[in-house]
Amino acid sequence: MRINRAIRALEAAYPGEEDDLVSKINDLLTDLMHLCRQEEIAFQGCLTVAEVNFELEK
Repeated sequence: MRINRAIRALEAAYPGEEDDLVSKINDLLTDLMHLCRQEEIAFQGCLTVAEVNFELEK
């Protein structure tokens, strides 16, 4: 389910783009970093929580 959601998010964010999957992931992460800066959210904190969640969900 989570993989499918991620794929749908990438497709929605970058429709019709021919970039490879790694490029799309990098672009989305960059976009999220910009959003975090604008909203004064610590991106690294979000990333740390995501890594912990990922390890628990494996």
